[in-house]
Amino acid sequence: MYGIVKLYEKIASKITLLEKIYIKLCSKMIKNEILGTEITPADKILHIGCGSIPYTALLITNATKTPVTAIDNDPDAIRNAKILIKKTGKNYPLVTLQCADGNDIAVSDFDVIFVSNSVKPKKIILERIISSMKEGARLVYRNPIKIFGLSYDYETVIVKGGKSMKHIKHSFLVLRESIIFEK
Repeated sequence: MYGIVKLYEKIASKITLLEKIYIKLCSKMIKNEILGTEITPADKILHIGCGSIPYTALLITNATKTPVTAIDNDPDAIRNAKILIKKTGKNYPLVTLQCADGNDIAVSDFDVIFVSNSVKPKKIILERIISSMKEGARLVYRNPIKIFGLSYDYETVIVKGGKSMKHIKHSFLVLRESIIFEK
């Protein structure tokens, strides 16, 4: 499933209609995540696994006027994402796209960290983020519906010492829930 979604994103990033459908499908989910994390313009946001359609970063900056650093370890995805943003004709000065691995980036600089459904190995990345994120930071990670958990990493990370944990249920095609954790 991971490969199919990745391929769809690469194709959709080049075809405006498919891209718009994809963003439309995801917009309610991301709006709920924004509300759940209580993002403010003072926050620094990191999105790990932005893919070829960096919809999370674009929708967050549109809704909150907050800077977002969006990373993906696939250079083609970052190249496609940059082309897609230029193609929109809109200026997104608050979105920074980087080719980087979620295991290597310093998360302690960020207030809110989003981890996409397709990030692998999700459990290792989540454990590293939780152990190194700063006090008061929020983590959002997405889990697939169970049937897709066979090809995506479905994780329920046991977290100790956090202030709160929220579950946001989704009716989106392949996503079951977003988990929001505050350290």
